[in-house]
Parts: sequence; structure tokens; C-alpha cells
Amino acid sequence: MDIVFCLGPGRSGTTLLRSILDGKEELVVWPFEFAYYNTINTKLNINKNDSKFKIKTFYECVKSDLELLSKENYSYDLGSEIDEKRIYKIDPSNYKKFIKYFKNNNELVTTKQFLIYLFEKYKMFYSDNKIKKYFVLFHNLPSKKLLRDFPKSKYILSVRNPVDLYISRREFYFTTCKNIGKDFSLAYKPFGMNSRALTLFDSTIKPIIEFDLFLKNKIEHKIFIELEKLTNNSHITLSHLMDFMNIKISTSLNTNTFLGQKHYSNMNRQINTNAKILKYQGYN
Repeated sequence: MDIVFCLGPGRSGTTLLRSILDGKEELVVWPFEFAYYNTINTKLNINKNDSKFKIKTFYECVKSDLELLSKENYSYDLGSEIDEKRIYKIDPSNYKKFIKYFKNNNELVTTKQFLIYLFEKYKMFYSDNKIKKYFVLFHNLPSKKLLRDFPKSKYILSVRNPVDLYISRREFYFTTCKNIGKDFSLAYKPFGMNSRALTLFDSTIKPIIEFDLFLKNKIEHKIFIELEKLTNNSHITLSHLMDFMNIKISTSLNTNTFLGQKHYSNMNRQINTNAKILKYQGYN
């Protein structure tokens, strides 16, 4: 099973695209959006692609992310816990079986091998038994080391008008400040709103610049998905994407899901994500 990477800064449409692809039977979509390569390589100071560490060491680097699968209910970046429509059920018993493959595992592997190992184990416990063609990982931040380890993989590049991206992120930050009863100035302070929130500049302008520099690298298999076209010309855009992945387009793309459950927008509003996508025509 090959890996497809979807790269794009926050508010560029990656969550919407993830919820669309999650409904495709041929795909196993990793449910969360985290910069795994950046996190792992920074924490372990990895400079060579053949550097090996114990699986349990890699596990410690992404432990906080994997533990999201241990909860019976999940909302996090996809909505509010007080909104039952945006709470997703997870079987914690699967997590207990899943995590045994990582804790206290002394096998030495490279970053690439660990990522493949992670996907294989996830498929065992959180996917159906149908044959899958791709494992899809949404990786918010670009990474040259990702290209180094997976030069032949397919890359979906999620893009959006930079001005609209900044306005959307600013609205998201200001809405969050309002919801927690804080002044808007927190949007400009590192981790002002929570332990994960960067400054408004670091989460918008900086990623746009880094993404632009990343695109100067040679990427053999890539496709650009513009958020504006995804929402306004859905059928054409998704048809091109399915052709790129050599997958037959189907009505399942019209069922936006997260962990196989109906998905709602993550903009702190009562908006069904389906409302943002035009009705599809001509599906087989």
C-alpha cells in the first residue's frame, strides 16, 4: 500500500479535503493533521536518512498525538465538545491493542520505516478489511526530509489565495479568543490561546513563505488542489484528483466523514461541511 501525502498550511482546505477522502473505500486516511517529520526530526535531531532509533523512541515523539485515539470521544480541532454533532466515537479497546506495538518496542528503524510501521498498525485496528490502494497522511508543514524519504510518492498540495488564508486564520483566532473570554491580543502572542496555538504570524505568513520555498524542490508526482475550486467546481476538481490517484470517482466522495462518521465544519459554527460542497453530477 503506497503513501499519499497532502501538504498545506492551516485554513487552506486540508480538513475539508481530508473529510472528503475519508469516505473513499480505496483509501486509509490518517485522521489527524500533524507535522510528523518536523516533530520527529527536530526532537531526535536527525540529519541522516539512515539514522535508526528504537520504535519506542519514535513513539515518545508522537505519543501525545497517538493518545488522541485513546479517548472514547474526539472533537479537538474539529469542533466543540458541547456540540454533539461534532463529537466522534472511538473504540478505546482498539487503542490498547494498537499501542502495544509501540510501547517498549526496541526494534531499530529509520523515520521512514517507523511511518510505514505506524500506518500498517493503524490499518489493522482502525480500518475495515477491504483492500486499500493508498494510505493518506495530511502533513501541515512542508519537509525536505519527507521528499528525501518518499521521492516517488504522490503529493497533494492544498493551496488557497494568501489573503483569504490570512483572513480566515485571523477570524479563527479571534473567534477562539472570544469563546474563551480573552482579548484578541492573545492571537499575536505565542501559545496565548492554548499550548498548541502559535502566533497569528507564525501560523499564516511564515507557513505561506515556507510552503512557497518547498515548492521549488523537485516533486515528481504532484497535484495542486485550490480551495476555491474545490468548493466552487467540486466535481471537476475531484475528478482530476481521482485521476491523479488512479481511483474511480464515486458518490462516496459526497459523504464527508471523520473516522467514518458524519463530519461537520471546524470553524466554530453550526455548519455542515456538506453545505460547502456543491452537489455532484454524473457520478457512476
